[in-house]
Amino acid sequence: MREALTRYEVIGENGEYALLRVQPETGRTHQIRVHLKAIHHPIVGDKLYAPNHPLALGISRLGLHAYSIDLPLSSGSRTTIVAPLPDDLAPAFALFPGACPALKLCI
Repeated sequence: MREALTRYEVIGENGEYALLRVQPETGRTHQIRVHLKAIHHPIVGDKLYAPNHPLALGISRLGLHAYSIDLPLSSGSRTTIVAPLPDDLAPAFALFPGACPALKLCI
């Protein structure tokens, strides 16, 4: 079995849902999804790892967004790629207004 490590921080809560900042330290298949299911907090819309949980928060797909990815370059330097929040996830993120500064992403 290969080791996998995921770090997470709760940056917003709204009733039965939480908004997390997640940082996988390893790169295993479905790592974030598997780890969140293992602690009984599956991702909204995860039909594979939480098929009995209904879609919620106005999200019609997997509620997972890679805001930024830091990659090593062959030159030895690093580059960070930032992706804006998709329009279809904005209503769900708006339910966590206090999380905006922590995300460095405002709606």
